[in-house]
Amino acid sequence: MSRWAGVAVCCGMACAPPQDESPPIVWSGEHLDFAPQDAAAEVCAGTLPYMDRYMGLAGAALDVEVPRTLYVLGSEEEPNPCNAIACQLGDTIYTSQAPHEHELIHAARQSDPSAYRFFEEGEAVAFGGDAKRAFNDPTTWGSIRDGLESCAGGVPLADRWYPRAGHLYAYLRRRHGAHATDELMRTVPRNATQDEAIAALEESTGLAFDDMIADLEAFDPFCEQPLWFRYPLHPCDAPEALRPRCDGDIAIPVGISLGCESTTALGPRDDEVFGYVAIDIPTDGDYRIQAAPTGDAHGMIEIKECALGCSSRFVALPYRELDFEVWLPAGRYSLRFSRDADGADPSPMAVTIAGDCP
Repeated sequence: MSRWAGVAVCCGMACAPPQDESPPIVWSGEHLDFAPQDAAAEVCAGTLPYMDRYMGLAGAALDVEVPRTLYVLGSEEEPNPCNAIACQLGDTIYTSQAPHEHELIHAARQSDPSAYRFFEEGEAVAFGGDAKRAFNDPTTWGSIRDGLESCAGGVPLADRWYPRAGHLYAYLRRRHGAHATDELMRTVPRNATQDEAIAALEESTGLAFDDMIADLEAFDPFCEQPLWFRYPLHPCDAPEALRPRCDGDIAIPVGISLGCESTTALGPRDDEVFGYVAIDIPTDGDYRIQAAPTGDAHGMIEIKECALGCSSRFVALPYRELDFEVWLPAGRYSLRFSRDADGADPSPMAVTIAGDCP
C-alpha cells in the first residue's frame, strides 16, 4: 500500500478492529487526547497544542461540531489497525506521524454522516494536505468523472485520485461557496452511485456536469500537488499566528524558533521540524525576501496564499543565503519555516519581506 493511501478514513480491508486497548493518554486539549505507544517518537513542544487548535479551526471552517478525538501515535515499524501510515476508526486516529492534518480534518467532520469518498477525501486534502507526498505521473490520471466512478457504492478511493478530489473540492468551495461543499458532504452518502454524485454536483453548482468541468478548467487549471492548492487553516485562520511585517516604512524580521523544545516547533515529520506564522500583504506587487539577520541556518521557507485552488500563490525557497524577489497578490499568507530534524543546535529562522510597508 502506498503512503498516501493510508491516510484515508478506514478503507475497506486497510483497517481492522483494534486488537488491544489504546495506550494511556498523556496529554489532553480542548478537542484532542494524545496517547503515544511505547515505540512512538517524541514530538516537539508545539505539536500537540497545534493539532488541538487545528481541530478547532477546522470546526469553524467546516461549520461542524468537533467531536472529542483520541490520537494514538505509533511508529512505522509497529503494527496498527490501519496496516498503513494512518487511518481513523470511530473517534480514534491511528498514525505514525504527528501532526497529521489530513486525519484531523476527517476527525473534525466525524459528527456528520459519512460522505461520498471523493468529496470526503477532497475536503481532507484541501484543508489538510500539508505533508509532502509523491504522486504518479499526472498523465496517467483519469478524469474527475472517472474518479467519481471509482468510489461509487462506498469503494475506497485509490491514492491516485486524491489530488483530483482535493482540486475539485477547492474549486467548488472557492467558486461556488461553502454552502456548495457543505451540501455535498451532508447529503451524498458513501454508498451513492456515480450518477447520484454527479446529480448532486449539478444541483450544488447550478451547472450541467460537463459545463462545471469546463468552468473548473478555465477558472483553476489542475495542479497535482496539494501543497499548491490547499488552504493552510493554521496559521491563516489563527489570529495569534499573525506577525507584523513592517515597523512604519521599514521591513522587520518575521521569524520563528525551531528548536524542538520551542512551542512554535512542530514534528518531527518526514525528517524535518517546521512551524508557521502568518503575514498580510497590503497590495499586489514585487516583494524582496531575505534571510535575516545572516541566513546561516539551513532549511526552507514556503509562502502560501491563504486561498484555495491551484491559482493561489505558492513559493518554496531555500533559506540559506536567501535573497529573492517574488510577486505576491494582496492578501494573507502562511509562512512555513522548516529545517532538518537531525540538525544540531538549530538557530532561529527569520526573513524580511520588503516592499510596500504602509
